[in-house]
Amino acid sequence: MKKKITNIAIAAVLAIACRIDPSNADSYSCDNPPPCRKFSEIYADGKELCENMWDDAFAYEEDEDKGFTMWFHGDNPNTETADSLDSLAHISATHRNDCHLEYYHHDTPTTGNNFAECAPWNDKACCASETVRSANALREGYGAEYHWDRCGPLSPACERFFVEEACFYECEPAAGHFRKHPKDLAAAALDGHRDAAYRAECDPDAEGYNAEEECYNAGWQMYKMPIKASYCDAWHHACADDSFCGSDGGSYFSCAAQYQACDHQQAAETKLEEELAATKAALVVKAELAAALAAELELEQESSGDAVDADADGGLDATPRSRVGLWVMGCVALAGMGAAWAVAYGQGKKEGVRLLAEDPSDVTGNPTFNGL
Repeated sequence: MKKKITNIAIAAVLAIACRIDPSNADSYSCDNPPPCRKFSEIYADGKELCENMWDDAFAYEEDEDKGFTMWFHGDNPNTETADSLDSLAHISATHRNDCHLEYYHHDTPTTGNNFAECAPWNDKACCASETVRSANALREGYGAEYHWDRCGPLSPACERFFVEEACFYECEPAAGHFRKHPKDLAAAALDGHRDAAYRAECDPDAEGYNAEEECYNAGWQMYKMPIKASYCDAWHHACADDSFCGSDGGSYFSCAAQYQACDHQQAAETKLEEELAATKAALVVKAELAAALAAELELEQESSGDAVDADADGGLDATPRSRVGLWVMGCVALAGMGAAWAVAYGQGKKEGVRLLAEDPSDVTGNPTFNGL
């Protein structure tokens, strides 16, 4: 008899606990992870790499005299290039000495820097020393979704180009003239850059942002800055056999959006599993306590032979045995209510995870290394 009551007490609670086991429920996963492919399969040549990877932030320039370079030694050749371009001829000396891009950038360039990683810009730079203190700092700067090695470690030669591009975007003063939505048209290039003036109500980072406006501006975005064809071709050659995200023709921005959705979903699933495990553990403890009390009740029955009598009002007497019995039933009832809450809570969390994966609301507000 004692064994039977004990088993019933344990089964009553564990049966409820098993209902919220994650293995018995629908599981949400990253259903469409970004595909990893070789660079040579994603980008046919250096032109596609420079233009597609950064969503037209850069333009492949075959006239080497009219293109900027993302890396150099000695004096910055990009200053001379900027001075020679007709599209920048209208920009005053004052505007040429401003940075214009906005995120981690300075308002005006700093001089006399001592960068270890982005050393070419030590004489004049728009980047903050903390932002460019190391290659890893550049890689980590905008979140895990923008890690350039999400498809596995890159060869040193290939990874070097990503570091150089990151230094160029953060530090190069001329880059600000190719801001996609210029705040000051007098500082913007003429080649299509004056047709999309900056609007604060479209910028999630601005004080005047209006979420009801159907537009998107950001101070960190760039558009069609001409890059030397030789540099783009060298990058393509160095990374030909390395792997990268192949979504939307190798768009870094689209890949980051997918990676962020997957990362958020995985984090939410991990948290949900931990919460369900904690709830189940608590129910097991209740089951063990109920079993112990049931055993005590059985011993009392065997030793006293007392029975439960109804009082004049139809209630139960207050013998120790009856109190224990009521407590056991109460434990099981409470465990049941707790488990029901856990089931509802767990399903609600899973639905939230699914919706987050479908629409990670803050993805488009994150900048990329190149200012897409």
